Amino acid sequence: MRKALISGLVLLLLTGTLVAQQVMNNDSISQLVKAGLSEDLIISTINASSGDYDISAAGLIALTQAGVSEKVLSAILAKATGGAPAANIAAAGSASPAQSPAPSQDGRPSIAILEIPAAQGAYSGWNGYWWRERQNEVRISNVLRDLFTTEFLNQGSGRIRLLERAQLDAIRGEQAFGQSGEVDTATAVSLGKMIGARYMVTGRITRFAQRKGSFKTGWGVSTIVRRATGSNTAGAIAGSARVGNATLDGRLDMRVIDVETGEILAVAYNEGSKSNVTVMIAGTGNDIQYDDGMVNEVFEPIVRKIAPELINKLLNATN
Repeated sequence: MRKALISGLVLLLLTGTLVAQQVMNNDSISQLVKAGLSEDLIISTINASSGDYDISAAGLIALTQAGVSEKVLSAILAKATGGAPAANIAAAGSASPAQSPAPSQDGRPSIAILEIPAAQGAYSGWNGYWWRERQNEVRISNVLRDLFTTEFLNQGSGRIRLLERAQLDAIRGEQAFGQSGEVDTATAVSLGKMIGARYMVTGRITRFAQRKGSFKTGWGVSTIVRRATGSNTAGAIAGSARVGNATLDGRLDMRVIDVETGEILAVAYNEGSKSNVTVMIAGTGNDIQYDDGMVNEVFEPIVRKIAPELINKLLNATN
């Protein structure tokens, strides 16, 4: 009994000292966890104190390895990013362990946009290997996420709250998506809880196809560059470039996942085609070089159709 009383006094003294310092950090949280304090008390301390937290991917991983729970991590992220304080579990009474972070006080749905990988077999008609390189698939996904971010902000102005993409990417870290698979629901739910998003938007490129048109050599470009620069060498280099026209087809299948329940709350898909898209041809063959502009050409109109549909379905389902 005496030993337990002494231990309790030590824990209270440790907590009081940390709170008195008023500036909590990753080491402070690790100390509280190591000392055996409950989640409730640690979260209360985070909410009541100033904080200087390292919320980079490395910092969050180190906290996880130190035994910090997901709920405490959510409280740290909310504090560091200026979001709503994590709910104190003791005050909440019978809160479920799987409960997501407290929603924003303004009542708008909080949304984050995840990666948008390509489904297996989505690329059709392409020569070369650019689409097999992971870096290009990441670039395509990033273009699509930027397009959806713009449309969600425009179409959902005043009705939704879009969370910062950089925070999500920091947590995602090196665990990038595979080229042939989609982001599964469990991953979306876990990431949503960590950043305080109630709804996660993700999906797949189910088609990104091309049909070649006419190809042209670069002799005309060579002449223009040579005249402009006075350099035969620059003209020769420019002349090695070849351009052509292609027709691009695309389709996106998107969904919104409720982080709290794991339910797919809304789905939407759309497709489109763009003719006479200017493309660069690699070398002397017919391999089309990757260009972010190709993604914009075919997918921007598709995103403009899908975004308002997803927003309206989400708001109808939550009202």
